[in-house]
Amino acid sequence: MLRPARQPPETGSVAAVAQRRSSNVGDLSRADQEGNISEINKALVRRYLREVVEEVSEAAVDELVAEDIVLHEPDPPGVLRGISAYKEFWRQFKNLGDTRVEILDLVAEGDKVFARFNVSALIEGRFFGLDPSAEPEQWHHQEMSIYRFRDGQLAESWTGVGAPGLWAE
Repeated sequence: MLRPARQPPETGSVAAVAQRRSSNVGDLSRADQEGNISEINKALVRRYLREVVEEVSEAAVDELVAEDIVLHEPDPPGVLRGISAYKEFWRQFKNLGDTRVEILDLVAEGDKVFARFNVSALIEGRFFGLDPSAEPEQWHHQEMSIYRFRDGQLAESWTGVGAPGLWAE
């Protein structure tokens, strides 16, 4: 006996969230069409890594990072709370030049995205306790982070960085 296909509820909650978030994401035709929150959040991570980490854009921080952000870092400073603390931490990245992020893996489930990526840059000024000599120093590391999004903004992140060789030239 054939049964009629179940129709999803007409609440539009996923579509409504997708519509709210799409303004922060840019070109998301696939995610918009599917209303897929995981795809939207992966696009937000790509944008965050490009605009906040590589380009060090304060406008992107203001748009993509929630006022009540909680940042869990493995080393000092440890746990940071709030946009002011986040911006103080983030401003260190302005001392890097030619920053490049290579995304290796993005895995998303609901409001969280796991990202594994390589970062390379030139340290041109004081950077988290490192002070380059007269010549800028090349910096490389691999990072693994979990990002949690709320209403199209980064609400919380947990970061782990690669092990030995992290600061090798």
